[in-house]
Amino acid sequence: MIDSGDLGDQYIICGDLNCPGPVNTRGLVSEELLKLIDEHSLSQHVREATCRTGNILDHILTPDNMTSVNDVKVIDIGLSDHSLVTCKIVEMIHRAPIVTATFRCWKRLNIDSFKQKLLTSSVYRCPAATVNLFTDQLRNDICRILDELLPVHRITRRSGKSTNNWLSREAVKAKQRRRQLERRWKATGYEAARIEYKKACRDANRLINESRKAVYTQRVTEASRDPRSLWRVVKGILHINQTNTRYKPEMCDKFATLLQKQD
Repeated sequence: MIDSGDLGDQYIICGDLNCPGPVNTRGLVSEELLKLIDEHSLSQHVREATCRTGNILDHILTPDNMTSVNDVKVIDIGLSDHSLVTCKIVEMIHRAPIVTATFRCWKRLNIDSFKQKLLTSSVYRCPAATVNLFTDQLRNDICRILDELLPVHRITRRSGKSTNNWLSREAVKAKQRRRQLERRWKATGYEAARIEYKKACRDANRLINESRKAVYTQRVTEASRDPRSLWRVVKGILHINQTNTRYKPEMCDKFATLLQKQD
């Protein structure tokens, strides 16, 4: 996960890694863990033994540029051969904003009841003489009827974390437009709607690719001064650690033979 860049630049790795140092040593860790810490530019915040054997088995690791972990303490509470490791994290907690929304559940609206109440309303029986008064009368009567048949509901929730915050505003709007045209095409089946939807697909894909290119360029530029950070970003972009591709050994030969026959 560190190599893929999914953790970002600010993260904390903690727990019992169980990587003691050489036999008959105290306060050390294994060479493999030290190499891993050095390769990923991590800082070890636990400086004393966390186990009765005298080894450092429990760790708190953060990137070198992260200074939010301090006041690390190792406390033997007598419940295990491992000690309790505590620390203070000084970091701003970014809470999702609270959003309040009002809505009517239009699926529950009884159309017949709505028509009946509208026919008995003042806007139907005694319409106003002027356009402005009639507009206000129509709005008030309709709102009153809807409040009776379909009350307004209010919800309050925290807005979820956006997973596509790297998209530009133009790309987000293009995706919304593409989805709208797709629904229209499937609902009507018109050829003109299909053509318009396909055009929206091309526009949205172009804007999404431009946004992806911009964010990748920014990541590489920001990490260009540190070779290790740059390599970590590049591996995350190229998905080097993902080995899900499956193929048969003879597939290449079959593909080459097929191309030769076409020539």
